[in-house]
Amino acid sequence: MVTAIHPLHPGFAIVIGIIAALTALALLRLFPQAPHRPGRVSSLDGLRGFLALGVFVHHAAIWYFYSRTGKWEIDSHLYVHLGKDSAGLFFMITSFLFLTKLLDAGRKPVSWLHLYTSRILRLAPLYFCSIALLLALVFTVTGPRLQVPLPTLLRGLAEWLSFTMFGAPDLNGLRHTYTINAGVAWSLPYEWFFYAILPLLALILALPRRWMIVACLAIVGGMAALSLHNAAARTMMSFGGGIVAAIAFRYPPWRRICGHHIVSVLVLALFGLALIGYPGMPNVLALLLISTAFVPLACGNSLFGALTCAPMRFLGDIAYGVYLLHGIVLFIAFYCADRMGLTLTGSVAGYWASIAVLTIPLLVICHAAYTFVELPAMASVPQCVARLRKAAQRLPGARQAKANDA
Repeated sequence: MVTAIHPLHPGFAIVIGIIAALTALALLRLFPQAPHRPGRVSSLDGLRGFLALGVFVHHAAIWYFYSRTGKWEIDSHLYVHLGKDSAGLFFMITSFLFLTKLLDAGRKPVSWLHLYTSRILRLAPLYFCSIALLLALVFTVTGPRLQVPLPTLLRGLAEWLSFTMFGAPDLNGLRHTYTINAGVAWSLPYEWFFYAILPLLALILALPRRWMIVACLAIVGGMAALSLHNAAARTMMSFGGGIVAAIAFRYPPWRRICGHHIVSVLVLALFGLALIGYPGMPNVLALLLISTAFVPLACGNSLFGALTCAPMRFLGDIAYGVYLLHGIVLFIAFYCADRMGLTLTGSVAGYWASIAVLTIPLLVICHAAYTFVELPAMASVPQCVARLRKAAQRLPGARQAKANDA
């Protein structure tokens, strides 16, 4: 008797990972990447690739059930963790990188203009491209005519263009518009909130040591208290893991300890305990386990080389594109199949074979987006900063201050 394969069998996630790694190797042969800048934490580059791939597999699993039941949810510790933990770890990477900049401010002062310009040009261009694709798909599904008043459509589009800070409403009457991009934009307001409070964190770090510790403890204690009753606060607590890692990173002996193979085993054990014991973040205990596991990774632990190998670092480079665009690729696949009278979820094996095949064009598209959208935008940061400084010098107040100095 043949036992039916469960649609959330762990083997499917492993196969997708293998396909992604092979595709990354092929793309690296065709399009060799420039060497990474010195000073980067290579393990985090690879971790980004793993996390983006995890979110893709998470939403692929959700689509299997959504197409059958209309419910955007799954019941599986592994596949839930691939989505929720990946988002939390992305937050930790963000806080680690930027708190490290603030901690190094004594040696290399922070240019706030450069920092915020780089963040805008890093996140906005590809995000706006993804929203243009989303809008095109909305009108593909609903037809080219307005199904709602134009002001309603424009207001909803403005909310989407604000990185969903004010909501992610249905557009042109299309129910569950968020499924087009798998609702991934929910995390971006948290990212922008963290960037917004960086000057406050800089002020706290500039306090005398005693008061800095008091202020940090007060903030962490307040957030911990809120997290017991508020999911948004629990999500914000994810940034705390990166802050702890940034502090640990400043101690070379600790970095040497974190690179040991025994620590790699402990990191995997912590992830395994969170996976088995809890349904996923933002559960407080799961968050604590994942945050503890993140510290060695931020300090250079590569999990036996898995996070620093060429395919994972390649996936790390295009991770933002994978995160933003994988939902659109999944939606197009289901929409086209439906138009052709096909059912992707006819069999479990057939469904995951389709996802495996989709992995290849997804990575090709994301590599193209990285090459033609993300890299040019990032390369333009110094020029944009110079133009902004020159424009600021032309302002009346700046001219008056210059005259007074003279």
